[in-house]
This record gives sequence, structure tokens and C-alpha cells, in this order.
Amino acid sequence: MIYTARVLPETSGELHRFLATYLDQQRELLAPTAADHARALALITAPELRDRMHVIHREALSL
Repeated sequence: MIYTARVLPETSGELHRFLATYLDQQRELLAPTAADHARALALITAPELRDRMHVIHREALSL
């Protein structure tokens, strides 16, 4: 999602429409995962990895 959102402004035509649709679909799939993601993060014992996964998830939710 993050990559798609970043390259979307650089695209046009059919590729742009495809990527925009993909991003919209992913937003819908990601939105209800907040509680599950928090539970999954609690299982990660490596603090740096856990923190990074939290930041990435938050960034994706903000798209």
C-alpha cells in the first residue's frame, strides 16, 4: 500500500486507474485489522521489529 500510494502520483492512464483501485481495495481490507494487528504485535518479542511493524501499519492506515 505504501509503495502504491507513493508511486500513484507518477502514473497515468490505465496504470493509474489500476493502482488507485488496488489502493482503495487494500484500504478496505486493512481498516478492520487494527485489533488483530495489536494482538499480533504483542506476540513479537523483538522490540525493534514490533515498533517498526506498528509504524508501518499506522502509516498504511493513514493512506
